[in-house]
Amino acid sequence: MIAKKYLFLLFTLFFSVSLFAASEKEWQEAWNNAYARGKLEVSVTFGRVDILTNEYAIEVDHVYKFHEGIGQALHYAYETGKKAGLALFIDGKKDTKEKFNYAKKLANSLGIKVWLMNDIVDPNKTKPKQESRLSELSRAKRKQIWRELIEAERLATDKTHPMPDV
Repeated sequence: MIAKKYLFLLFTLFFSVSLFAASEKEWQEAWNNAYARGKLEVSVTFGRVDILTNEYAIEVDHVYKFHEGIGQALHYAYETGKKAGLALFIDGKKDTKEKFNYAKKLANSLGIKVWLMNDIVDPNKTKPKQESRLSELSRAKRKQIWRELIEAERLATDKTHPMPDV
């Protein structure tokens, strides 16, 4: 039973929330707080503007989803009477600087203002610290956990010293 507890602990440490990148909403909130200072999630006909400022209706998205972002930015600008804005972020393997440069060139040709949010904010650094991943534990701590796992497994299989259920 103790071995199961330690396996669960290792699983939890290894796959903790800190392994995942920030969500689009976290990027949106961090960038809005640091830069845009607009209203979030403003409803319009057939959609919702991510950030609405006095001047721009802004769509927030991953760089690799720039196709969708351009269409949404134009839609939101039409609905609000504001200028179209597209705030993109690089946060994953699908997002590249090359794609951003292409998206910016295309969007600018359509009259859409483009920002690279990474230049202003990184929500991954502003998130509260989560429980450490196994790889971030000290070597001594990892060895201790493995020793405890091995000992727990040995005791679990040792019939002369039955372990109480926990």
